[in-house]
Amino acid sequence: MRLTHYVTSIALAAAMPLMTPHPSAAAITAEQDGAAKINISGRQRMLTQRMAAAACFIAIGVQPDEQTGVLTQARDLYANSLAGLASGNADMGMLLETDEQVLAEIKRVGSLWKDFSLQVEISLNGDPSAALVLMELSVPILQQSDRVVKALVASRGASGGLSPEMARTIDLAGRQRMLSQRIAKSACAMQGAMFPELAAEELTVAKQEFDAALIALEAGTDGVVAPPTPEIAAQLEIVRTHWGVVQGPLDEILGGALLSADEMAAIADKTSELLREMNKAVGMYEASS
Repeated sequence: MRLTHYVTSIALAAAMPLMTPHPSAAAITAEQDGAAKINISGRQRMLTQRMAAAACFIAIGVQPDEQTGVLTQARDLYANSLAGLASGNADMGMLLETDEQVLAEIKRVGSLWKDFSLQVEISLNGDPSAALVLMELSVPILQQSDRVVKALVASRGASGGLSPEMARTIDLAGRQRMLSQRIAKSACAMQGAMFPELAAEELTVAKQEFDAALIALEAGTDGVVAPPTPEIAAQLEIVRTHWGVVQGPLDEILGGALLSADEMAAIADKTSELLREMNKAVGMYEASS
């Protein structure tokens, strides 16, 4: 499957891919449905953190116009994808969901989405205090979004046309997208003095997890993570290059440095680039499944 992009801004367009439209739901195989749903549910994890990060950047005056566009498009994509995961969406390659455990987890995340989306609206209406609330709400909705992914991995990896190894690999690669935006969110929170101690812990852990998962994806472990094809390995090398670029400024923040607005804008851009390149890798895993 190929990826298309929104066109609101460079950073947004790079980070908000949609699946190529399918001619009809009847043409979607169980294997394609499983791969698409693990990918898209994994993208939902990322969007929870991207929305919180965008609200934070707006609140501290970093790229307010661009981040408003990011927040708006991320909200719309999350809402549309949440509906599609349950009801199906041929354009996204998803069939009507029938697994009761998956549907139960989707319903739970829908309940959390009501409060979260309300705070997104408040942020878009110019109230910077919403960023603090979104910081808090971004944790439980991320956790529940992750439960949706795990339920899909268990369902599709068992009898849904995907090998357990590939189901886990799409999940792991997709989680890297979330970590790129969790890193952006927590870096912004530290600079804006929004729960700085918790943000520092979150940033430290997210950096460690991103690095460990990238190593695992590069190596490929038989029976756990699918070995990368030469094309995926080349894409992961690009990801590693972007990862190397962003780590220096993050270490400065963790060391207590107060960065300028321009330097924070660079972090917003660099984490979006990291997201874009990691998303390409996820699409390649999905296409090879």
